[in-house]
Amino acid sequence: MELCSSVVDPFLTGLFDDPDNGVYLRWIDETTLTAKKADISSRPRPDRCITKSGGVKWTSSLAYATFCKEALDEQLFKGILAIQVIGRAVMFYVHALPGQSLYTLISLARVRIPDSLETLPSMVTEVPAILKVLDVFDRLCVPASQSEVIA
Repeated sequence: MELCSSVVDPFLTGLFDDPDNGVYLRWIDETTLTAKKADISSRPRPDRCITKSGGVKWTSSLAYATFCKEALDEQLFKGILAIQVIGRAVMFYVHALPGQSLYTLISLARVRIPDSLETLPSMVTEVPAILKVLDVFDRLCVPASQSEVIA
């Protein structure tokens, strides 16, 4: 928990928080929007999610810190970003539905977060991978234009 709160959260928040567009990385100790609809409170839940706000309510979840087939089905997005954190390694995946009943989980990048200020310059080598993740997030974590096909 200490590692996540002191190292991983500032990294992920810096990448994905966009208050101007109502997008926030949140620690959630509650069921997600998808879990509330499906009543799956007994199953494992993600620790964090990236959520879009619509005024005073959360309208959609764009990414999870778990693997997220149900979110892709429910929210009718082009893709959902999945984030897995193990120690200081952050793995990014995109979960997409390119064809009927054909779910894909594509590994995007593995980023190693520095463990001290001395190793911080090593983050420069991670920039291309981070930019790739942000590009996929901006292009695919949006409502699908043909939502009836996905449904």
